[in-house]
Amino acid sequence: MFRPLCTLPLPGLLSSKLRELGFMYCDDVCFDRNGKPKKVLRQWSDEPCTYWKELLATPATKNAFSHLQDECDLGRIETFCRSLDEYMDGGVPLQRITEFSGAPGSGKTQMCLHLCVDVQIPRAFCGLEGQAVFVDSCSAFTVSRLSEIAEACVNHCSMLARDGLNQNMLQAMKHFSKISILENVFHVLCFTHVDLMASIIYLKKFLSEHRQVRLIVIDSITFALQTIDNALQRVSLLYDLMENLRTIASEFDVAVVVTNNLTTKVETEKESSLIPALGESFGHSVNYRFLLGRTTDSNFVCVSGKNLNKSSVTVPFQITRSGIREVQNN
Repeated sequence: MFRPLCTLPLPGLLSSKLRELGFMYCDDVCFDRNGKPKKVLRQWSDEPCTYWKELLATPATKNAFSHLQDECDLGRIETFCRSLDEYMDGGVPLQRITEFSGAPGSGKTQMCLHLCVDVQIPRAFCGLEGQAVFVDSCSAFTVSRLSEIAEACVNHCSMLARDGLNQNMLQAMKHFSKISILENVFHVLCFTHVDLMASIIYLKKFLSEHRQVRLIVIDSITFALQTIDNALQRVSLLYDLMENLRTIASEFDVAVVVTNNLTTKVETEKESSLIPALGESFGHSVNYRFLLGRTTDSNFVCVSGKNLNKSSVTVPFQITRSGIREVQNN
């Protein structure tokens, strides 16, 4: 067929190699006449013919009502802050990318650690009973803090089970403990953008072997990319990272949470503002964006920067020894 190769979702390196060999259209890639395309495609797939047929296959279609049902059935990770959960229709959604931006000390890492615990709440308590992967590029992962939040979550669930005399809850608590929570959080330490990209690529194999994983945290996506001096290379790598994360979120039914720093946007000679780093294109690649900020020692606010379903709101929350909590009105 005379369909240009540039219209296919090919990796950039593969597309360049095919062009160098003189192949411009899909019809040119014919294994019966020339073995070069087959040799090039073998670098990307063990079965080049199958890989090529999948690229040319008609995209699957789904009607709007089916999409609505899928949206309603999405699993969500609660934050223990009722106002924030209500705004997110029940919590951080699976199969989506959620970004938390903010200055240092705004609660980004605390939110991530809290979600790593909450994703493991047993199904008897309407939780996901999953596992979490914490990709750490700024050495912010703290086991002692994770242990505090885990202990508080276990105590909270134990109290609910005892007060309600629910046999399913009581049975679930036999396998839900602080130790089990710590054992189900997998920590990956990254020092450079190369480490980060390698970790994301390896995640596909890891998730194939660990089907219970329901949360992937990257804290922070900005920090690792600071090691790249070339702006064009940074943008290209960021695009590849987000493309891989979108595929992972959808294919393995996991929630992807990334943290981002703030940068200064100069509007005029006398006016400037703080905005999430990495540019506007990055903002379009996430499904939900929240800006975190501190108001007092333990009080914080979460400002919605992007939510396709609702208008922007400001939600107050607290960070206590037990983790994220609703602000208590005196």
